[in-house]
Amino acid sequence: FDANKLYCSELLAILLQSSLSNRAQLGNIEGIDTMLQALALYKRRNPQLTEEQEMVHNLFDSLCLSLLCPENRDIFLKGEGVELMILMLREKKMSRPPALKVLNFALQGDEGINCCAKFIDVYGLRSLFPCFMKTPGKKVKRGGFSELEWVEHVSSIISHLLRNSSGSQLQRLMNKFVEDDHLKVDRS
Repeated sequence: FDANKLYCSELLAILLQSSLSNRAQLGNIEGIDTMLQALALYKRRNPQLTEEQEMVHNLFDSLCLSLLCPENRDIFLKGEGVELMILMLREKKMSRPPALKVLNFALQGDEGINCCAKFIDVYGLRSLFPCFMKTPGKKVKRGGFSELEWVEHVSSIISHLLRNSSGSQLQRLMNKFVEDDHLKVDRS
């Protein structure tokens, strides 16, 4: 890690916040794949330095902003972004809360139908429902999320999945709520 990566990630986040055309251009120049490759380093390990943590958060924020452009969701899907975010959810490292946020952005709206299908097909429900059943509390705050933000992202993802799924995928989602004698309906 060096300081140039941090500065670049900050500039990228600023450029993507301010312009829709920058978001579209990022997808055209393979920027989504580059961000996914950079973030993949942190699926099984936490950043060591605070500057490195900030860089990772900037990259996650940039990825979320880029997913507001519908064309970038296809690139995210083809670049195995859904699978990477699911792996990050499973690992319970610092990247877990921002991965949840990225999934929320990727699955929303009519443009998220393909991502929702992929999420269910690659057993993402297996990683999502533990997040639904138990809010990490104080641990989440280290990841930059409050408990309410955690619940909001998890609930939104479930809402997107319910809206954008059909057939056997919708059935698999509904089965999650009725398995183990409706355990997942009684969230305490």
